[in-house]
Amino acid sequence: MAKPALDLSAPVLSTPDLSTPVLSAPVLNVGRWLNDQLDAVAQAFAWTLMEPLAPAMALRSPAQELAVILTELRPQGVEVPTRARAAYTDVQVAGLPLRLYGLAWSLFDTGLPEWSLLVFLGPSQGESLPVGMTLQIRQGEEILTAQTLAADTDSTYLYAQVLGGWDEQFILDVMPPGGAPLTLPAFGFDPDSSSGQIP
Repeated sequence: MAKPALDLSAPVLSTPDLSTPVLSAPVLNVGRWLNDQLDAVAQAFAWTLMEPLAPAMALRSPAQELAVILTELRPQGVEVPTRARAAYTDVQVAGLPLRLYGLAWSLFDTGLPEWSLLVFLGPSQGESLPVGMTLQIRQGEEILTAQTLAADTDSTYLYAQVLGGWDEQFILDVMPPGGAPLTLPAFGFDPDSSSGQIP
């Protein structure tokens, strides 16, 4: 069963109306990232596959930006294995230019194949996230984890992480204060898929 990987204690300010089911929703197969591939959904939403993770000194932006974020989170217990693969996309939410990073990797520690999804939301260069911006991951109507930017924080980004079985999918919502939320296609994990078609 899917579970939050981290205890994100920042309160959620608002929850979108999830009463309307999503019909024939596309799935973004992050498992293919491990094979240096982007599926049709990732390409349609302008995701860019990044180089394998390496020490920050050897990286360039946007990989440098991601390396700095990961370094800052390490004291909080956020560890990303070198086998993880990352991708990013630039989005507009309520007129705000934002950058979204996604990292995925497989887990076999429990004896059952699982995967981890770790996402970061930050502003484009020269911009800042507004107080009250919320990043959440859910399954259907069940919110698994969420983080909201508080007024008294020095953080310039939000993050969320979940673990699940290879057959589980996760939905990511970006919710600006007082604006319409952005819901991305569901994230799934099927590294052996050879098809670039939308599942």
